Amino acid sequence: MEKYKERKRMKKLSMFRNLILLCAFFCFLGGLSVVDNSFRSLMCIEDKRIFDYQYTDRIHAIHLFGDDHKIKQEDIDKIIYDVKKTIIDVLDEIIDKITKIQNHLQSS
Repeated sequence: MEKYKERKRMKKLSMFRNLILLCAFFCFLGGLSVVDNSFRSLMCIEDKRIFDYQYTDRIHAIHLFGDDHKIKQEDIDKIIYDVKKTIIDVLDEIIDKITKIQNHLQSS
C-alpha cells in the first residue's frame, strides 16, 4: 500500500513539475516577444521579428529566431493523410487480432 501511495505522490509531483516548466517556457516566450517588440519600436525596425506567422496562398510562412521557413499546405495535408492511414492500419491490425482471439476462445 505504501508503494502505491509513493508512486501516486511521485506521479503528482512529476505532473506539477511539468506544468511549472511549461508555464516558465510560455513566460520566457512572452518575455522575448515583449523585449523584441520594444527593441523594434525603439530602433524603428519593422521587418524582422523573433517569431512571426503568416498564411498566404496556401503557404505557411514561419519566422523563428532569424530563420524563415515556408511550408506548403499540400505538404501538411500529405503528412496528415499519412498519419491517419498509419493509425487506421494499426487499428485494423488490432481489431483483426482481437477477432482472432475471440474466435479461438469460442472454438475452444
